[in-house]
Amino acid sequence: MLSRVAENLYWVGRYVERAEHAARLIDVNLHLMLDQAAADASLRWARLLTALHGLPPEESEDEDEDGEASEPRDAPAAKPPPPISIPSDLPSSGDPRRDEAYRTIHRLAFDASNHNSIRSCIESARENTRQVREHVSTEIFEQLNSMYFQVRRTRLEDIWAYQPYEFFRSIRGGIDLFFAVTDSAMIHGEAWQFIQLGRYLERTCTVASVLASYLGDDSPDTEPADLHPDQHPAEEDAGFEGSPYLKHIGLLRGFAAFEPFQRTYQAEFRQSLIAEFLLLSPLFPRSLRFSVERVQSTLDDISESARSNRTQRLARLAGRLQAQLRFAQIDELTHQGLGDFLEGILDQCDTLNTAVYRTFVAYPIETLAG
Repeated sequence: MLSRVAENLYWVGRYVERAEHAARLIDVNLHLMLDQAAADASLRWARLLTALHGLPPEESEDEDEDGEASEPRDAPAAKPPPPISIPSDLPSSGDPRRDEAYRTIHRLAFDASNHNSIRSCIESARENTRQVREHVSTEIFEQLNSMYFQVRRTRLEDIWAYQPYEFFRSIRGGIDLFFAVTDSAMIHGEAWQFIQLGRYLERTCTVASVLASYLGDDSPDTEPADLHPDQHPAEEDAGFEGSPYLKHIGLLRGFAAFEPFQRTYQAEFRQSLIAEFLLLSPLFPRSLRFSVERVQSTLDDISESARSNRTQRLARLAGRLQAQLRFAQIDELTHQGLGDFLEGILDQCDTLNTAVYRTFVAYPIETLAG
């Protein structure tokens, strides 16, 4: 496969997965606003903004042998975003909590200057797909094109007063359909594998970033006893974000993990169990371990298809990350510090992404000659 094609398809997977995470987390936070105090809601929006902008760089800032940046396609904006004004005729105008939510959602969903916003991700995924139309089916492009026009014609001020979460659920449903069509209407060869590689590496990055934002500063020694759905401690007695129960529910729903977690641990909403489930579960599709194992298996498939030894270093990097999660124990990780552990995962994701680019896209011509 041409390196240009591999690069485009890899970024299609990453951009679409990134947009899905943003839409789901915004949807969850909107619903939690109904049950939270203003201070708690402000903290959640701040954490969400940090998590979705704190992802490792998608492209290396290192320079290649010619002295040029190796991956200029998705470089972050150098200047801070302009201030977002609240239209005076909105029902939320004058309410600090809702105004903060409006500004955060606009930044994460509709701000064209934010390279990680839902709008920017869908537009970039569509453009990458358009450049390799011969490698994807008509159904795939039509689905992505449909989401592109939906995002382009939607303005936050138009949906803010009328159930804005419906828009984000629609985006989530459209992305689920995109991946379903990709799996069912595309030959599972190299083109499909590069989409999967981008998808699961992006999921690994996002899961680690969100967990670092939510759990990185919490000490396991101070977490409350087991919480059941009928046990809501008073806000002044809670250890974090007003109600530990709400925080746990919000985090689980942010990963579509509430029901799977309940089936695994029943009603024990302990932070250590939630961290174990989202980090180390081998069966839950949005856990860190599951995502890394899919990255590893996809790289194995690509290596087998390419029949080349160029992927050896890449396989070692992915295998080391996979082994780190496969043999990890949650008590050891909490003793080490979840924040430090997750920062290490993000660093490894950054290294892995750079290795993917240099192996399949920016490799020297001598590699092919050999």
